[in-house]
Amino acid sequence: MIMVATSIMDVVFLFHKPSSLGKDKPWKGSGKVKNIVKLLLLFLFSCSMLFIPENINAQSSNQTITVKPVYPENQDPESKNHFNLSVNPKDQQTVEVRVSNHANEEITVGIKVANAYSNPNGGILYEPEMDSENTELLEDAVKMANYLNVQETVTIPPTSFVDVPVDVKVPDVNGQVLLGAVLFSSLGEDTDQQELKEGTANFIINTEMVYAIPVRLNLPNKSPFKFSLGDVGFISEDAQLYTEMINDTHNIQREIVGTYVVSDDQGKELFNGEFGNFMMAPKSKIRYPISWGYESLEDGKYTLSIEGTAGEEEFSSSKSFTIENQDVEEYIENTQPNQPQAQIDNGIPTIVWIIGGIVLAILMYFLGRRKSK
Repeated sequence: MIMVATSIMDVVFLFHKPSSLGKDKPWKGSGKVKNIVKLLLLFLFSCSMLFIPENINAQSSNQTITVKPVYPENQDPESKNHFNLSVNPKDQQTVEVRVSNHANEEITVGIKVANAYSNPNGGILYEPEMDSENTELLEDAVKMANYLNVQETVTIPPTSFVDVPVDVKVPDVNGQVLLGAVLFSSLGEDTDQQELKEGTANFIINTEMVYAIPVRLNLPNKSPFKFSLGDVGFISEDAQLYTEMINDTHNIQREIVGTYVVSDDQGKELFNGEFGNFMMAPKSKIRYPISWGYESLEDGKYTLSIEGTAGEEEFSSSKSFTIENQDVEEYIENTQPNQPQAQIDNGIPTIVWIIGGIVLAILMYFLGRRKSK
């Protein structure tokens, strides 16, 4: 019988063979056999070390640049690390962002303007443009990228800083809050390069750091809060249902919290959960995802019931959705492995375990010969 070890320590343990009295006695083979086994174990250990995965950190431990707003007179004094400006429709203003270079060499920083979107999982994210069913803006009038103007790049001398101008043009709208951001990015100077095999291509890892300076414009208009829940659906790819959450106001909707219950067509509760606390960008809509929490997934009709609050306003909804047989089949197809796994859970490739099995087979062969003598 061949025993498969799960670690180097298990291999060492196999050197001790239990006696018939239940006491462990060290195995004393010939010196030649011992040397062979030692060499095989050393070879196995060396192979396993070759496949220890390395963690690649996307951010450098040394921060090359820093960015911070230069606050103008119409800045809210209570707000830090972003622009929070009191403005009027049709105002035009130039604000500045100080970009500091802490490196000993010149660097070039890229600059972009961005809109404010609601993150499907809650919160606010800043992107120049997004085309997704999971998050969208309800109208183009809230796209702040249309009202901010910046230069595309700036070159900063070593250990110095540059104040980058940001031109702000306030639109003539009836909203209360407009939200966006200016994004600064620098390509990391440190790159990793490694030749995999002689004659093969090298790979290079570039680290890009992106810094966002949010820009909030506060208009004198009042926009009442209007939060609601929309359609409910099921995504077969990853077995998630979703409910649309809609912030139909020109303001940031804060403190969205609630609970949900999923039941079958007989009214039996299958699973429940909570969501929040999070916020949504002005005039935005998301598909908030809810993972399927029941032990089985079957086709049929279900109901998603939600209760919660958005700020001080209560909301509730109870809507049915259908999981088709095709949805179940697609989920099974997507979750089944397409090919044999090359690695097990601890990251050691199969080839190492094969080598280990061979080593143990040889070891047990010598043990058998010793016993026969």
